[in-house]
Amino acid sequence: MSQYERSEINTLIQVHKNKITEIATIIGMTTDTAVSFAQGENNDQLPHIEERIKQFIKYLLIERCCIQALQYVMTIGDSSTKSDEFEKKYKEFEAKITDEVITSEDYYTDYKKQLWSVTNPDEAFPNGNEDDGIFIVEKAVETVCPITRLTMTDPHRNKNCKHIYSKEGIDNYLKKRNGEKKCPIPGCRGKISYSLVEPDHAYANKVKKALTEQRLQSSQQSNNLNVSDDDILF
Repeated sequence: MSQYERSEINTLIQVHKNKITEIATIIGMTTDTAVSFAQGENNDQLPHIEERIKQFIKYLLIERCCIQALQYVMTIGDSSTKSDEFEKKYKEFEAKITDEVITSEDYYTDYKKQLWSVTNPDEAFPNGNEDDGIFIVEKAVETVCPITRLTMTDPHRNKNCKHIYSKEGIDNYLKKRNGEKKCPIPGCRGKISYSLVEPDHAYANKVKKALTEQRLQSSQQSNNLNVSDDDILF
């Protein structure tokens, strides 16, 4: 594949990343609407809003599928087959978008937590894996800082909402906003300040392990020019 073709693919990947950012913003706005309805005890609309949020999350995951399929195409030596290979891999990845995958996303977890804080203000949000519409499947380790969009380094956890960011990302975010602010994760109403974040060494080890596994997978893909059906990362 020529340098020009790689440049074209990287441009397309950035387009899909921008779409993901836009969809995440919409999810946050929809979550805020759901919370407003819950506060006003207008609960009749909540089931409809929840389905909309799940649909938006599906759209976001589809964009991720496009990115991964494009990344796979970049490993193909014969550029004449890249269109067919993209379509094939995209369909394989898209088929993995199940309701369980959708409800394991942080966006859905945040939505549930915010509604819970309104409808059950005196109770802690339950954790578990029961399939009752409240308990959320554990999400894979996030290796990219949600603020800098770069590799997660020196992870710090928000003691308020439990979100994790790199130290560099949260330093830059708070310096620009002078003090306690709203969590930068779309849809999250949690507060954030220097006093509310602390190093998460256990998560740092998980990130290190995940990055090592990703490098091994990348090396195998380069050697075999093949992506396993289990390589999709949601």
